[in-house]
Amino acid sequence: FEGETGPYLLYTHVRLASLLAKGGFATAHLMAAPTLTQPNAEEFQLAKQLAEFPKILESAAEDCEPSHLAQYLISLCKAFNRFYHSTRVIDLQNEMETKQKLQLVLAVKSVLAKGLDLLGLVPVERM
Repeated sequence: FEGETGPYLLYTHVRLASLLAKGGFATAHLMAAPTLTQPNAEEFQLAKQLAEFPKILESAAEDCEPSHLAQYLISLCKAFNRFYHSTRVIDLQNEMETKQKLQLVLAVKSVLAKGLDLLGLVPVERM
């Protein structure tokens, strides 16, 4: 589950799903949450990488190189794992901040799931 492998991507997707389940908020509530007002460095990097997804898809399609997408997903998972290890996502004392961070988690999960699907891998919720 480590390194630049399909199982690493799938394991990260499972971690994202687990974190969202532990957060206890419905997806609709997370989608309505405001964006982070003062992101830390890892949150900013993660949001920045999410914004690159359309450009990566275009590049992969134009060059007929699915490896562009695979490399992007690995980089996204690494950024998420840095964020996960440095940031307390679920803070029972601060519901709004928790919602905002879970919104970022949901965005990563959505992009990762779409990317995995495009590469022919089925995103799983449990391993």
